[in-house]
Amino acid sequence: MSENNNRETLEAVKQLVAERDTLRAKLKVANSVIEEEQRIINHQESLLGDAHSRLSQLLFRANPEAAAPQPPSRDTSPSKWDWINVTWLSVPANKALLGNTEEAYRRGARQEALNSISTLLARKDLQPVERVNAKLLLSEILRSSGNLTASLYQTDQALEIARGLNDYRLGSIVQFYRGLCFLYLNRYTDASWSFIYASYTEDYKEQVDLHWNIAEKGRKAIHPTDPRRTISDSFE
Repeated sequence: MSENNNRETLEAVKQLVAERDTLRAKLKVANSVIEEEQRIINHQESLLGDAHSRLSQLLFRANPEAAAPQPPSRDTSPSKWDWINVTWLSVPANKALLGNTEEAYRRGARQEALNSISTLLARKDLQPVERVNAKLLLSEILRSSGNLTASLYQTDQALEIARGLNDYRLGSIVQFYRGLCFLYLNRYTDASWSFIYASYTEDYKEQVDLHWNIAEKGRKAIHPTDPRRTISDSFE
């Protein structure tokens, strides 16, 4: 009886050892796979960074005059060009159109600003470029008020108009504000690519780079298997 018990115990120990060895082998393979996936991820991160740089260069080469300064109507002195609430760039050329709304927004009177810009957008005589700029300011006000979905909708409409005009520089500005919407919606990959397209205009370069880095940090923090790590199907 004792001999049988010893034999059964020995067999159980052998089985446990075999299971241990099997688990060790599987763990070794899993670690190998994880290391390889991490290597691929690191490589992809490097490629994305390179893509950001190359795309900016290609966009400038494709239509450099669209991204270049427009000296006749621009005064870049600090007293004329300024950022309102960090992310809205107020420019002299738009003062007649957007000045009242901008001043209300600067004072923090968001409802007054919304009323002003809504009245402006109701006008039938707005030129396409004017409508884009007005929609971007509306998007900015809505986003700062926490109405992110409505804000993104305005940038989508503005982008459609800009593309219809084949105005690459204007489209790049739209992508900056579109990227802000994606960023606040935690759609970091979409935000990152919007900021890549936004790098087409030099006026926003500092803000674009700043927010692209924020978007990239958010994107890299997403688990590699999470669908949000890749660009969404609805991104254009």
